[in-house]
Amino acid sequence: MLATGLVGAVAGGIAGAIYSYSTHGEVRLQNVLAGAVIGGAIGLTGGAATAYFTTGSGVASTTLVTIGLAKLATGPAVSITNEATRVIGSFPEYLKKASEIGAKTFSLPPKIWNTMSEAQRWAANQKFLDRGIIEGAQFILESAREVYQYGPYLQKEIIYLLQNGYHFVENGTKLIKR
Repeated sequence: MLATGLVGAVAGGIAGAIYSYSTHGEVRLQNVLAGAVIGGAIGLTGGAATAYFTTGSGVASTTLVTIGLAKLATGPAVSITNEATRVIGSFPEYLKKASEIGAKTFSLPPKIWNTMSEAQRWAANQKFLDRGIIEGAQFILESAREVYQYGPYLQKEIIYLLQNGYHFVENGTKLIKR
């Protein structure tokens, strides 16, 4: 099990590095660690299945996997959560909230934003939302308000997320995938 867990962690770390470089243009440690955790968990599961079929002991293999997953989950798992969290809201408040919790935001330099048409702005924003949707990200609102109290642009983002399988939780402060 140790061998399959180790092989899985190495392969997952490499996959995390490739993902990070292709998505962000650089290798981010949090992506490498997240890949290693996921790969290690898959490797441990494969090792447990092998142990079960070799020894016939489901209890022994299940216990080993549980211990292994608990050890892997203490640490890099926080990076996975932050990587899959986005903050949306009113500018510039959502930038502050994202900074506080280490989440991603949609942000373009004002010099570029001000030269874009409304259609170009929405297309860029939609690309940010779509990436989060693909990753199964949670979207946190920078403050708790009724949807109608947000500006029309944020309302459009919320409606888009709702149309793409998200729903409100935590008293309307977070949108998660169903």
